[in-house]
Amino acid sequence: GGGGGGGGSAGAGDDGRDAATRSLFSPIENSFREHLGRTLRRYEEFYRDLERDKQRRAAAVRERYVGKMKDVKETGAAKDAALAKIKAQCDAEVADVESGFEGSVRLLLESYATYMQSVSPAPDFLPVVVNVLLIAKGVKLERITLQRTDTIAELKAAIKARMAERGDAVLDWGDDVTFALDVDLTRDAAAADAAAGSGGGGG
Repeated sequence: GGGGGGGGSAGAGDDGRDAATRSLFSPIENSFREHLGRTLRRYEEFYRDLERDKQRRAAAVRERYVGKMKDVKETGAAKDAALAKIKAQCDAEVADVESGFEGSVRLLLESYATYMQSVSPAPDFLPVVVNVLLIAKGVKLERITLQRTDTIAELKAAIKARMAERGDAVLDWGDDVTFALDVDLTRDAAAADAAAGSGGGGG
């Protein structure tokens, strides 16, 4: 019973350390570390499998050549020459095994690098989340997701879709609608308030 309690305490301690570690990083960093850790473990396991296979194959080669050495019948200098030849053949086969392993590891690393490039886009290419304030209506639409290449046309479409969800469709933007950007999106990609000025959301 006492032992079980100790295990529980250790688990609680681990949880505390994990929480303390997570508190050192931003939510984005914690999410990245979590997903990266899982992927890294899978690649590490595959590497260990390759390494075990290499060791098994190399051991089998050495064992086979040890048998050949035991079968040598010559004596004296002839025996030494025969053993040296067998050892050279053994070393060459082991080197082939090692070379094959290194080639597999190289391909594994290339695969991992390609994967990381595909899932780790530069921040400049990540979507940006904005809050839009329709001043004429006194409505704030929160967390509209845009691509950094989007234009006012895409923003208007997102606003119309969100307003339609609210049951307050935008029928006409009007000729005097203006948009004002409160935050420089090239500097702060977390959240931005865009204000649609007079006439915005008319209808």
